[in-house]
Amino acid sequence: MPEFPPISAKQWIIIPFLMLIAIVHFDATHGFSHQPALNNDESARLVAMKPSFIVSDTVGNKSPYAGQQTRSIKALSQQETEAILAGSGMAFGGMAKAAELNGYPGPKHVLELYEADRMDLHDEQLSQIRTLFEEMREEAIGVGGVIVDLERELDALFVKRTVTPELLERAITQIGTQKAKLRNIHLQAHLRMMNILTPEQIHIYNVERGYVLESAKEGTESSSADPCDRVPDGHDPVMWRMHNGCN
Repeated sequence: MPEFPPISAKQWIIIPFLMLIAIVHFDATHGFSHQPALNNDESARLVAMKPSFIVSDTVGNKSPYAGQQTRSIKALSQQETEAILAGSGMAFGGMAKAAELNGYPGPKHVLELYEADRMDLHDEQLSQIRTLFEEMREEAIGVGGVIVDLERELDALFVKRTVTPELLERAITQIGTQKAKLRNIHLQAHLRMMNILTPEQIHIYNVERGYVLESAKEGTESSSADPCDRVPDGHDPVMWRMHNGCN
C-alpha cells in the first residue's frame, strides 16, 4: 500500500470544515436536502450563528479618527499643538491633574482668581506666584517645542515609509522622555504652591475651582463635587471641560 504523509493537527481542524463546505455545495447544486424547509425566522437564526470570520461586518466600521488624516501631525490636533507650544497645562488632557484634583493649586489659576477678586494675596505671595508661573511657563514652552518637533519627525517616518522597528523605538522613547519632563514641570509648580498659600487660601481655591462644595467644611472628602457639573465664572467652558476630562 502507498504511504501517506502524516496529517498535522492544523489539517485535522481544516479537513472537516472543507468537507462541510463540499456537502453544502453538493446539496445546493443537486437539489438534495436532509432537512425540512426552513422558515424565515429559522434561516435568520442560522445566519446569526455563522462564525464572525465568515460574516463580513459592513456596518459601523467608520473610524473615530476619520478626518484626522489631514492633520499636519497626525497624533496632535491644532488645539493640542497650540497648547503645548504655549506652555499650557491643558496639553495632553491636563498635565497636572494628579496635583490639581487632589487639592494642590496651580499658579496660573490662582493668579486668575486673584485678578477676578475671588482670592486675596499679599504682595509677597503675589510676587512669588508670578515668578513661579513665569518660570514654569518658560520651561514648559521649551520642552513643548521639543515634543512637537519629535512628534513631527515620528509622523514623517510613517509618511515617507522609512520607519523601522529601531527608529520607531528611539522616536517614541524620546517623546516619552520629553512628555515626562513636561509633566514634571507642571506638577512641581503645583507642589511649590503649597509652600506659598495658606490652608485657608487653598480651601478657597478648591471651592472656586468647583472641587469642593462652598458650604462644606475644609478637608472633608465627602464634600468633593464633580467639576464637570459646574464651570466657575470667568472660565472658558470648553477649556475647563477639556482640562477636567469632561465628556
